[in-house]
Amino acid sequence: MGVAKKNLKEALDQVEMTYENLADIAKDMSEPFFKSANDLIRELNDIQNLSNDAIRDYMIRLAINSYSLGEVKEKAAFKAECAEALRKETYAQKYYEAEGTVGVKDTLAIMGSASEIVVEALYKLVSSLFKVKMIEIHQMVDVLKSIMMSRMQEAKLAMNNSVD
Repeated sequence: MGVAKKNLKEALDQVEMTYENLADIAKDMSEPFFKSANDLIRELNDIQNLSNDAIRDYMIRLAINSYSLGEVKEKAAFKAECAEALRKETYAQKYYEAEGTVGVKDTLAIMGSASEIVVEALYKLVSSLFKVKMIEIHQMVDVLKSIMMSRMQEAKLAMNNSVD
């Protein structure tokens, strides 16, 4: 294997290891907030056998869950913004302290703010996970609404057919 391929493989392995570690941290940070919604959605596996009242109940419970996640999602987004500000501040400080050409100073500042770059990425991921979970919850509520509408249409057609 050539040096370039070896370096590429090492870089890919390092990215994979870093990703797995950060993804696990992000999951640990967000999963406790998602447990209730995930449990509700799992209960909907047998949706065909649920009554209309049960579906309405799930719609309400999912909407309440989404409401609860809204504030946490915004706080996660704010943490991501704080992490970005901290990264920029650290970068500027390291750049100011560095000596050499602009390129050298930039490289040293980036290296000096590497931890902040990772933390910023982590909080952006957590914020995105909350956003995605809220979208999933809203989509599930829309699916439940569609099922309710279909059932109501079927009941109306059945009633009209029995009257005729």
